[in-house]
Amino acid sequence: MSETDAKYEELQAQEEEGKEDEEEEKVTMKKNISVIHGTCIVVSIVIGTGIFVSPNAISKNVNSPAMSLVVWLFGGLIAMMHGLTYCELGTMFPLNGAEITYIRKGYGALMSFLSSFVTILILDTFSGGAQILSFSSYFWRIFYDAEEPSWIAEKALCISVLVVLVALITLRPGLTLRIINVVTFAKLAALFIVIVLGAIHLGRGQVENIAVGFNGTNWEVNNWTEAWTAVMWAYAGWNTICVMVGEIKDPRKITLIVVLSMSLITVFYMLAVTAYHSVLDMDMMRSSKPLASVRSARGLPRGLRV
Repeated sequence: MSETDAKYEELQAQEEEGKEDEEEEKVTMKKNISVIHGTCIVVSIVIGTGIFVSPNAISKNVNSPAMSLVVWLFGGLIAMMHGLTYCELGTMFPLNGAEITYIRKGYGALMSFLSSFVTILILDTFSGGAQILSFSSYFWRIFYDAEEPSWIAEKALCISVLVVLVALITLRPGLTLRIINVVTFAKLAALFIVIVLGAIHLGRGQVENIAVGFNGTNWEVNNWTEAWTAVMWAYAGWNTICVMVGEIKDPRKITLIVVLSMSLITVFYMLAVTAYHSVLDMDMMRSSKPLASVRSARGLPRGLRV
């Protein structure tokens, strides 16, 4: 290739990059997310299946109430540090998309596409599957007490829910948004009920389960790996605000949003885990049964179980 051809290709590349920058400047999102709105968005997205499913996996592996709380505390701190790392990138590139945008800026469009492809096809799919399975397990706990619901019943409900959700998203997107609001309120209400019932239990002086403290803590590395995986899954979604940083009124306050939201989530999680441990002994905490259903079964009548 001659020197002239090389120079021509370089100029062409610069021109195309300039066009991309111009397009990004022309296409802008309406900036209507305040600090309070951003904090509420992150809290509502992060708090979900994890706090109802992960506690028994963590307790089974660390084997003590106090160490379980330590894991949840450090999990929240690590998630916050992850979020603050994204904040630096978010203020440098105040555009929607989070890691998709950052990878495109650093490594090009192909790597950005591959990242989003893997996220949608594998990570989000597995996460959604876990949430549907958790919903099915909790749903059948309303009707079953001691015995386990059948495998066919659980999977049939999962498939039915998936079909209904796909149909709603495809045919009635407006109704889907309203359903999301209802589900968000329901999961926060369920978490609040768990915390209140735990506080009532402790208020009666029944502290024998949580008084175990660090006794019996398991220090094996393999078990701790599984515990950390479970707790970080419960905190997944810490990057939510960076996905919509282009809509924040003042992108410089993204750090405040991350600190506030992750602090609130960590407090809520630790209160909920304290409530679990206050009522359930370690044998129950290590069981494979959904903890919130066991917790509510001891504190509420059948018709009001979560």
